Amino acid sequence: MTLAHMFLNREQPREPTSAPPNVSVSIGNMDRAPPSPTRPVLADHAGGKSLSTRRLNRKQREKQDSERLKRNRKSVDHFLRKMGNIMGRDLSLNTEGMAYFPFQRFIIVVEVPEDNPGVCFVYTMVCQLQKDDNHLAIMRLAMELNYMQTGTRGATLGLEGDEINLCFSIPVCGLSFGDLQSVLQDFTGTAAEVNARLETAKQLPKSRLSHS
Repeated sequence: MTLAHMFLNREQPREPTSAPPNVSVSIGNMDRAPPSPTRPVLADHAGGKSLSTRRLNRKQREKQDSERLKRNRKSVDHFLRKMGNIMGRDLSLNTEGMAYFPFQRFIIVVEVPEDNPGVCFVYTMVCQLQKDDNHLAIMRLAMELNYMQTGTRGATLGLEGDEINLCFSIPVCGLSFGDLQSVLQDFTGTAAEVNARLETAKQLPKSRLSHS
């Protein structure tokens, strides 16, 4: 972050020519030496905070975010391990804050990302575009499902390369084991439904408009 303003006093002190002895520069009855011609005077008008104060505040925020990330990952990891014990599989977050597990034909990802430590994301690929697919029909359907998120139960469809991904996010604050379990159950069901509809759209005959 740059400073709001920077002032540089370039005026050189003048040598007195005819001043009487013992004369000094006085402002407000206090003697003060003339400003140094080489030292920049920094001014910050962003709320009156000094540069050192802003740096300290930034370090404090970074420390708080780091502690928040560790705390939230620990909570989600605890829930996943408990869920894994129920399912009879090893399920936990890795060092990057991500966990993977298969469901039918999908790979479900649970993540607490470093750049958004207050949120837990759940996502998976629900469609992979091929050259001969009806891309227009697929995109139209994806937009319809995304509209007001009524066709995705609160999740969002997004295009990344040739993959259409389904993503759902939930705040970690106040999240319970039952909440996460319910989210994953709803999400996997939604992924299966959306995938079936997109696969059907792939096979629709292409109109002349789609070739133009």
